[in-house]
Amino acid sequence: MNTRSDFLKQAERRYTEFLRSLVSGQPFFPMNLVLGKSGRASSYEKRREELAQLRKDSEILGFEVTWETVDERRFGQHERPVQACFQDERSYLKALGKIAEVTRFREECYRILTRFPEWRPWIENHVRVVLRELGNWERVLGVVAWLKENPNSGFYPRQMPIFGIDTKFVESRFALLDELLSFPAEVISGTNFRSKWGLIIEEPLVRLRFLDPEIRERCGLPVFADEIALPVTQAGSLPLSGVVVIMVENLRNLLALPQVTGAVALFGSGDALANWRGVSWLQSTQCHYWGDLDAHGFAMLARLRSFLPHARSMLMDKTTLDLYRMLAIADETRNPAFDTSLLRPNEMDAFSTLSAGRTRLEQERIPMNYVREEIERIMGSPKEFLI
Repeated sequence: MNTRSDFLKQAERRYTEFLRSLVSGQPFFPMNLVLGKSGRASSYEKRREELAQLRKDSEILGFEVTWETVDERRFGQHERPVQACFQDERSYLKALGKIAEVTRFREECYRILTRFPEWRPWIENHVRVVLRELGNWERVLGVVAWLKENPNSGFYPRQMPIFGIDTKFVESRFALLDELLSFPAEVISGTNFRSKWGLIIEEPLVRLRFLDPEIRERCGLPVFADEIALPVTQAGSLPLSGVVVIMVENLRNLLALPQVTGAVALFGSGDALANWRGVSWLQSTQCHYWGDLDAHGFAMLARLRSFLPHARSMLMDKTTLDLYRMLAIADETRNPAFDTSLLRPNEMDAFSTLSAGRTRLEQERIPMNYVREEIERIMGSPKEFLI
């Protein structure tokens, strides 16, 4: 026969169904419980103990048991349970310890349906979301109402004049707000919430350094603008098709690169790397990626190749690792998951060696003279250096 813990688990499993019944108005009680099979008691005393425990469990949890009188050959005449159930909401919620939560759930549902009665089907299918946002629905509804009334505001999220709302509150609930604003239509995946609902998209900045003054001048920039940071869309409009690109993971190395005829340097670490995805002229360049000789560096190289397949690596090979192995340090970090098939054989050799030895070689540890030699090899002539 089931134990008190088993009965409680049965009640918990049907909690979502109960909440849906509150929204739909469908009857839920009595809520039947599965008693489970009785064990084969070795004595009448054992059977009495089992039945006594069931009576105690029902009293503690608040469910009712229906009994019938039977006459068995082994134990004679006695009462046997035939059904158990929670008869009403209060006994059920008391057993679960959910009286206060359901009171708040009802209040929030009333609050939501008072303003948006057409959302009843959504609430019925998302009762767990309503629970998750207990205490927040007044603000959620305020945001939804404002966006409905101002579909093309041209505001940043933090500019919305809604009492008690901050940027984090809105940004952490884009998916929920999109569902509510779109209902009854389904949300189209891949759409940007801000642009869809008339808010300004905060463009990420990308960082770029001109290694050739002539390229900077061609872009119409003054002499003091060798290094710039600008929105992605503006970066995409620069006339940089066909240049040589050196994309660098480490910011200090970006600043330390020598001037080189026909080349620009881009900062490409973490999210900064992904921001270059939308810059079309990058596809027409000869791009070389220089990252740390470690798992994270190779992961970023693979990430770059996912949208720029022809990208080459720079100083991320076994030869460089062997030359400066004495400068490597222990690597205690966990290797990130990435598609190693995007690495080329010489890169894979270096990655495998580093992983096996649990070491890493930071790119700034490589002497700049050796870096210059590698750039010279890439450019094809020592005369390519301007200084």
